[in-house]
Amino acid sequence: MTNKVKHNIMNTMNNKLQGAMFLEGEAKVATLMPFVLDAIHEGVFIIECASAQYTVLHTNAAMRKMTDVKNNISGQNISDVFQSENLAWLLTQLGKVKKFEETVEKEVLWSTGKNQKNIKITLMPIVEEGGVKHILGTVQALQENTSEMKTNMRQKHERYVTALEYAPYGVCFIGDDGKPSMVNRSLCQWLDMPLNFIMKSHISNFFSEIDKAVFNQALTKVINSGRSYRGIELKLKTVTGQNMWVSLSMSRVADTENPYTIVQFVDVTKRKEEESELLRLATQDHLTELSNRKVFDESLAMSIKQAKRYNRHGAVIYIDLVNF
Repeated sequence: MTNKVKHNIMNTMNNKLQGAMFLEGEAKVATLMPFVLDAIHEGVFIIECASAQYTVLHTNAAMRKMTDVKNNISGQNISDVFQSENLAWLLTQLGKVKKFEETVEKEVLWSTGKNQKNIKITLMPIVEEGGVKHILGTVQALQENTSEMKTNMRQKHERYVTALEYAPYGVCFIGDDGKPSMVNRSLCQWLDMPLNFIMKSHISNFFSEIDKAVFNQALTKVINSGRSYRGIELKLKTVTGQNMWVSLSMSRVADTENPYTIVQFVDVTKRKEEESELLRLATQDHLTELSNRKVFDESLAMSIKQAKRYNRHGAVIYIDLVNF
């Protein structure tokens, strides 16, 4: 191997780690690419994404060892290479890199059979001819004890679940079928229904008949767009038949094998009742509880506008009660 070829290989390795790609014209370097990649301690793989499919072009020994994939995977679709536990996440991230042409760097728990590894994956777009034709990935094993990592993850999960379970507001996770997969204590207490019954029912069944269609429409928007939805106020129907005003917030979690929507319920019944009382005081006579002069003026103005618009006639009847 000449010094010139060695120099080209070293330059290519340095450029590769910065997001560059082997040039097709460098035939000698391209031929030696597998050997160059295997010389790198960090895991490296190259994905072709010119079409709708993602195809593995090259991988090095470190990558295959860290991700527990077979040796002869070049030219295969990634759906035939990676386990289903890892594939959904990887497809989502590759789609982001290809669409936005930006590097993605994530720390993930990578499944390898019965075990899991804590690794950092970096995906870099290779922009060619105005689009991303290849994606360069690097894999780095994070130095962390597996048992310690599992303990930390379990503790984080327990804190997360406890925070949701005892939150002063209602929370539920809703699948795409509209049924809850998780309901916290506050929401169960508000509905005053058995947890099993709530989990088997479509979440819209717990809203008033008027608001059911509004909720379903908002939920469909969140599922289809992936965007959050906030500030919608609807009536929640309890087992006693009473209506409870709640302010809803919805957010989508799609980076999982089973996507779901997080819905938060905040009790605003007291505020709505106070607003209704303020409106009553502002529009009713406190003695007769009839509409006051303000309501009369607004109604009269509206009636005059409608009469002019539709060429109708109207009349105002004045009644004076003597010795009232």
